Amino acid sequence: MTTFHPEHITERFGLFTMIVLGEAVPAATTAVQTAADARDGLDPDLLVLAASGLLLVLSLWWLYFDRTTQRMLRSMRTTIIWGYGHYLVFASTAAIGAGLAVAVDALTGHAHLTHPQQGLAVGIPLAAWIATVRWLRVGPPLRGPVVVASPVSAVLVLAAAWTSAAVPLMAVITAALAAVTTWAVRRTG
Repeated sequence: MTTFHPEHITERFGLFTMIVLGEAVPAATTAVQTAADARDGLDPDLLVLAASGLLLVLSLWWLYFDRTTQRMLRSMRTTIIWGYGHYLVFASTAAIGAGLAVAVDALTGHAHLTHPQQGLAVGIPLAAWIATVRWLRVGPPLRGPVVVASPVSAVLVLAAAWTSAAVPLMAVITAALAAVTTWAVRRTG
């Protein structure tokens, strides 16, 4: 039997998640900078999109790193499921960064997409990220209305994709999820 150290495993996956989240920031930043250069400066819509993208990425960081999973990884089986589940976390995180770049391109006219297409470019991977992180974070047990916070947020994110202000709405929904989840964890922890 191979011994494993939950602290080491969660640290490594956390570091890689941080790298992928960090890559979403330069992708969106480069898109905003390119758009700002093409427009001879920032306009209010571009500033709102940039601020929303930053709030979204920070909220994802907050949700992922708020709770420790070390006490959850008690067996090799659980650890392997948790580890392979991170493929979805990494892929959806990278897709969120790409979706933010698509939203910037659409705002500047470099991509000819409808509002729902722009919103779904961010919304589908964001909903997948929320669902996956909730699935991987099965402990500590939460009670009360907060149990449905992640599924409801995932549905709200997908609904927000159909609006003309998709990314700002998704950022607010994700920040609210982070705040509610943190409050519930601190209350029960």
